[in-house]
Amino acid sequence: FVCINHKFIQDDAYISFRYIQNFTDGNGLVFNIGERVEGYTNLLWVLLLSLFVSIKFDLENTSQILSVIFGVIVLFASYYVSSLIEIKDDSKQIKKTKTEDTDQSGRYFNLIPPVLLVFTGSFVFWSISGMESTMFISFCLLGIYFYIKERNSAAVNYKFPLFILLATLTRPEGLYFFGLIMIHKLFFAFKEKKAAGLKEFFSKNNLISYLVYVIPVIFYFIIRYSYYGYLFPNTYYAKTGFSQAYLNSGLEYFMKFFSSYLLYGIVLVFPLYLFKKKENFFEISLLYLLIISFILYVISVGGDVLKQNRFFLPVLPLIYILFAKFLTEIYYLLKNKISKGMAFV
Repeated sequence: FVCINHKFIQDDAYISFRYIQNFTDGNGLVFNIGERVEGYTNLLWVLLLSLFVSIKFDLENTSQILSVIFGVIVLFASYYVSSLIEIKDDSKQIKKTKTEDTDQSGRYFNLIPPVLLVFTGSFVFWSISGMESTMFISFCLLGIYFYIKERNSAAVNYKFPLFILLATLTRPEGLYFFGLIMIHKLFFAFKEKKAAGLKEFFSKNNLISYLVYVIPVIFYFIIRYSYYGYLFPNTYYAKTGFSQAYLNSGLEYFMKFFSSYLLYGIVLVFPLYLFKKKENFFEISLLYLLIISFILYVISVGGDVLKQNRFFLPVLPLIYILFAKFLTEIYYLLKNKISKGMAFV
């Protein structure tokens, strides 16, 4: 209904639309016929929409509907990632089975991230924009979900690298997510098992998992270079850099996000308290590694020319998940204090 009532499509979407139209007309992935310049940063989105256009779907309506559909997927993925991080009530004795109260409480608090996203103007804005933002976020979240869920499995983990691969084909920032997750995985392999952990990190099944991502990405770069003559999209060379001007622009971009959605740091800083819970260190450290590294990356490249915090959206669900886990911990602490107080009455 939001999509139907608000026929807004972000201007930059029409850059991709021009490439899609030329591609489906048989003129190649070009903006101007005969000029091979990669002026888009969303290959998978362009190919997906090209498929629909080739079977006579309306391009504008399809892009907006898909943008909304992936926005809904982000909401579900946020809930399921949150559900993997179980905050236990420290006052209760450890039992083999979960208590009904703990289970129900966890489910309710896991609804906080998707609810916060629904009431976040930036998320709603880009969910009806006709652009690839929500598709990229959904693939990143699904990759994170399967990385956490199958962390202890000795079998080949196809799902995690596959979804991060889809994210990378959607936007170049997917490379950062894969690299950061690999750093996290290597750190915990060494932390938990030392030399044996390093050997396990390079085990046959793990190497197969990595190659699910690495081999297609290598071919992707080879094809891109052979077609356009560059390793990265044209926008990378035109809009990014590392200088004082870029840093100032990036800091200004971050401060708007900092004040608008992080409540001047409260939402991001308070969950640091969760590091005291050793049983959740794997998940909490992963989310903070992704969030802080991605924020620093966005600042370093000067932020985004488009408003509404588009570049920070990929980590916003992770920030909300951490905050939900913090609220869960506070809930247990308050509940226990109230219970103790009533016991003395």
